[in-house]
Amino acid sequence: MRMTRWWSYLVLAGLPCGCFSPTQTMGGSETGGSEGSGGTSTAGSASNTSASNTSASNTSATSSDPTGDPSGDPTTATSSSGDPSGDPTTVADSGTSDTSNPGCEQPNRCVDPAPAGWSGPGASFLGDIDAPTPPCASPYPLPALEAEGGLDVPAASCDCDCTPPGDAYCDGGSVTYNQNSATCDLPTTTYAISDGCANFGAEYFSTRYFEFDATLVQVFGSNCSAVSSFDIPASSHQLAVVTCDGGDTVGACEGDALCMPAPADPFQDRLCIWQDGDQQCPADTMYTVKELYYDGINDDRACSPCSCGSLGGTCTNVSVTMRADNACAGASGNSIAAGGCGTGGAVAPNSATLVATANPSCTPGGGDLGGDVSELGPHTLCCTR
Repeated sequence: MRMTRWWSYLVLAGLPCGCFSPTQTMGGSETGGSEGSGGTSTAGSASNTSASNTSASNTSATSSDPTGDPSGDPTTATSSSGDPSGDPTTVADSGTSDTSNPGCEQPNRCVDPAPAGWSGPGASFLGDIDAPTPPCASPYPLPALEAEGGLDVPAASCDCDCTPPGDAYCDGGSVTYNQNSATCDLPTTTYAISDGCANFGAEYFSTRYFEFDATLVQVFGSNCSAVSSFDIPASSHQLAVVTCDGGDTVGACEGDALCMPAPADPFQDRLCIWQDGDQQCPADTMYTVKELYYDGINDDRACSPCSCGSLGGTCTNVSVTMRADNACAGASGNSIAAGGCGTGGAVAPNSATLVATANPSCTPGGGDLGGDVSELGPHTLCCTR
């Protein structure tokens, strides 16, 4: 009975020797620190300390990683989507722009340096040309490029017209005497109409027949007046662009990349490089979005002068009236229509008066749009997406 008690004491006395092995936690996991730390470990002492804590402490020590990985990777421990892939676009408040550039904190970004001949990288602002542009300020305090874009060329019109003269009249044609022929098929003498009158030079019996030929009747008078109606609205740029330089690096990136500060509002959320002329964006850089801007516009469009062709038009309601004297001033007799055949009627005709309505017109000329619109001094911006 005394031997049994001695053995029990001996067993109880040996229990602490197996419970506090320096290479085991309370759960039996090995603790030696992360292998990526070069073999130096501070986690071993932390494990020994946690062994004396409650099981709730162990639970909180592993729940900071939503994947259950106790390694403490900051890209997975704070991923807003819970995706352990480390996609920097889903990292929330991780303090770095991406896992490969932990020294460049968000919202800053790692970008390529500007190649030789290019300025930047810097901030850019694009807005309505009629609105004020923001001044350059920290973190990009130095004004660089100021230019314009968004060309608007309104349609131009060059219209020409002609105002007819107020003194237009009809003249020409002829009257032919036909002796003893009611059908005017025995022409004898033809009298031309000039200044509106055909003078026969002798008196004919009122029963004699005359034929009126209006083929050569036409409009006469002064020249038409040219009237121009030109409208060439000014071309304009609709957009104003400003770039700002002078930003300092604010962290470290891999390789030659620069950790540049994010542009402040209202500047665009991108970084750009720029160069005079129409250039291709440099290859093998992240500056792939090309934009062209200009110093101004040269609009030399113009309309050629208007002109009017020779006076023309038509004569309507054409006829002749037989007259009793040779000056077309005596009593009036019959009226003979164009192409018609008739007698003097109530008078023994000595002449015939031309009766017609003049409808003058001219063909307008000129009014051709010439010239062109060109933009001055191109500048190339190449920006990140």
